[in-house]
Amino acid sequence: MSPYRTGEDLEAELVAFLTRFLDSDDGTTVAMGLAMVDGPAVLELIVRDPDAVVHADLKQRTVAAGWADEASATVRITATGLHNLLLDRLGPVEISRLLEENDLALEGPPPALAGLLLVAEPLRLHYEASLTERGRDDLLSSPLPEVGEIWETDVEPPRVFGIRRPWQPEKSSRAQQV
Repeated sequence: MSPYRTGEDLEAELVAFLTRFLDSDDGTTVAMGLAMVDGPAVLELIVRDPDAVVHADLKQRTVAAGWADEASATVRITATGLHNLLLDRLGPVEISRLLEENDLALEGPPPALAGLLLVAEPLRLHYEASLTERGRDDLLSSPLPEVGEIWETDVEPPRVFGIRRPWQPEKSSRAQQV
């Protein structure tokens, strides 16, 4: 069960925490680092159960509810998964489970996804602080997820190898002959 009552509630918390991050020294550091990167640096969060979509332009330091015109990286995740991930309640096994059960998906070219790794920790630190500042004790005291649980799933794990990504160039005819 999601710690959020409605999509509007979730959206408000996501906008608040992302705004807090972008207005902080951490946001300044990220924006300065991205100033040297060509093209947009827009993170889009697509959350479900309840549903909400927000995007943050990490270069321009803006946040808005709704779909991005052009996202550099997209994170699709359940509200419960995002909440627990941002509160650092999940270990590697639980994160793997999110991926295996299609409750978490990352989309975008490798440089953008690598950039997510660089901002993940600073983002995480601002989530709990934002909830505290906004008096959201209900979210901070939500039930802890089960960890170390053994599970089975009928869902086929996503293929990682042997799949051509949209940003990869076509194989040359000579490489195909070898």
